[in-house]
Amino acid sequence: MTKLTVSYARVSSASQKTDRQMQSFRRADATLGGTTTFSRHYEDKISGVVKFRDRVAGRQLLNDCAKGEIGEIHFHEISRAGRDIADITITIQYFVENKIQVIIQKEGIRLLNDDGTVNATAQIVLSVMTCLSSIERTNIRERQMEGIAIAKAKGLYTGRRKGSHESLLAFLEKPKSQKIIKLLRENTRVTHIAKILSVSVRTVYKVRDRLVA
Repeated sequence: MTKLTVSYARVSSASQKTDRQMQSFRRADATLGGTTTFSRHYEDKISGVVKFRDRVAGRQLLNDCAKGEIGEIHFHEISRAGRDIADITITIQYFVENKIQVIIQKEGIRLLNDDGTVNATAQIVLSVMTCLSSIERTNIRERQMEGIAIAKAKGLYTGRRKGSHESLLAFLEKPKSQKIIKLLRENTRVTHIAKILSVSVRTVYKVRDRLVA
């Protein structure tokens, strides 16, 4: 069976578009004379803090890999795979163990050599880029919290305006949301989660729906 070359794109919210990532895939195809025609495209609109296997398209991609259908996966940049070092490492390691080529276009990384062995240099670079991606996310969060603290001290911070929408990332990163996510991953029933955490069933469904949006 001829294995497929596929692409994976991710943005953090439903309002965002994957146009830039799709252009990257098209450029890669054109550069190689049209020889990298992608057989499938997987796309998620969900926060990078959500584990790869818990995303709709991410889970489908892993399932297709398990079936032996995928031979090569293209990401625009490493942060599209995720923002969590441990999760990215687990995901990439799964691809490597199954001899699936991983190409990170922006960083110019090809994880496997032509003979299927791991490119040690590429693996080191990938590890560094993964760490930098995680650090970047942490720095962004710290700057946000520092800005809020300063605004509060000056009496300028009033919280989220009535009628405004909380970002998906902010919602999923709340301590309560993280506890709900953990129990959902353990296949705990929604009603049980609500009782355990003293939250409404509606809140649990809200978190669950955001994970698969």
